[in-house]
Amino acid sequence: MKFFNVFILCCGRCGSLTFSMACSHINNYTSGHETKTGVIGKDRIFYKNNHIEIDNRLCWFLNRIDNCYNNNPFYVHLIRNKEDCVRSLKKGPRRIILAYAEILQRNKGSAEELSFDYYDLINENISKFLENKTNKMIFKLENAKNDFIKFWNNIKAEGDLDKSLNEWDVKYNETIKK
Repeated sequence: MKFFNVFILCCGRCGSLTFSMACSHINNYTSGHETKTGVIGKDRIFYKNNHIEIDNRLCWFLNRIDNCYNNNPFYVHLIRNKEDCVRSLKKGPRRIILAYAEILQRNKGSAEELSFDYYDLINENISKFLENKTNKMIFKLENAKNDFIKFWNNIKAEGDLDKSLNEWDVKYNETIKK
């Protein structure tokens, strides 16, 4: 089956920029990372055919995505080890965690507590959304190269797979130095 759209769903700080760089070597799809930030309404989730969109903010628009696309796209749930992701959420650009704290109103939780709660909530919402979808996969950052090959095959990607796999050796948007 040929998919017209691919959505990479994630909580952020889990390899989404690297995923986008890897997709840049696919010839039969366009791809983008957070290409509709700032857009509201139905235009926020409308993408041209044969496009791969990687954006942690898509998790806020799951109902609109479902109403517009239903089971036609290929969905990827991009997940990173919880402790590493939380550490990155806590130390990296904290806009999403500050926004989450604001949504909770008057929350006195620490950045770490908020990051753990945010990680759990977003990943639970994505998992629930994907329950009834047939065109989906879980993609674990810790198994990126193997999972990317599965992803490539699932969407029948064409292009330079070797260059795509090499992108997973580059640290994009790194916040934690080992």
